[in-house]
Amino acid sequence: MTDQPTEGQPAADDESAVSGAESVEPAESPLETGQPSQQAAAEGEAAAPAAASASVAATPPPAAPAARPAGPVDPPYVAAAKSRKRVPLWAVPIFPLLLIWALVYVNAMTPVSNNNTPLAQGGALYAKNCSTCHGSTGGGGSGPAFNGGAVIKTFPKWEDQVKWVDLGSANWPTSTYGATHKPVGAGGMPGFGPDGQASLTCDEILLVVHYERVTLGGLVASSPDDMDLEKQATAIAAGQTATQTACPVKK
Repeated sequence: MTDQPTEGQPAADDESAVSGAESVEPAESPLETGQPSQQAAAEGEAAAPAAASASVAATPPPAAPAARPAGPVDPPYVAAAKSRKRVPLWAVPIFPLLLIWALVYVNAMTPVSNNNTPLAQGGALYAKNCSTCHGSTGGGGSGPAFNGGAVIKTFPKWEDQVKWVDLGSANWPTSTYGATHKPVGAGGMPGFGPDGQASLTCDEILLVVHYERVTLGGLVASSPDDMDLEKQATAIAAGQTATQTACPVKK
């Protein structure tokens, strides 16, 4: 007699099926077998394009070529002139003043010629007419010396010396001359003025006397008489007096 399964109990076949199902071992996972799963493969394939994109993004794009300026290109010297700084407008009026200042500066630095001084003119006349007898530096020769104040001792007043040079010993009215009463002699001193041989004008004689007294005799003008000689010699050297026909004492 066949057992009928009771309600709620599985049949024998069902039990074997159940037991068979229980005995079936689960399949090994892809990680346990060492083979990648389809998901890992898909992730790898997706990562490759991303890495390539990142590499492309990290590389900078090539620089664009510089745009050429429109129109003709200026030569280098023209471009340099255009880029040079301009002179400010406030400096323009200063340029004429700078030019004037430069001219004044150059003139101030140029040595002034001494040819127009009374001593320079008197020295030139002395070298030409008097140095042969009295020495080039006034040390004397055939004529008396002027150095060391000797000429000042002989002629304390310059007016007497002017007359002596003008007349000479041949035309001198007395037998001695000067404060030291030196003998005139016979033709020792030629007359250089209009009253002698007329080789010098009266103004030139005054310049010679001034040179002999100051440069050779060492005179320092201190008295009113000496200062008057200095004043007249300076005026003659500047051309402020005319040559006279005689040699009067000029005051």
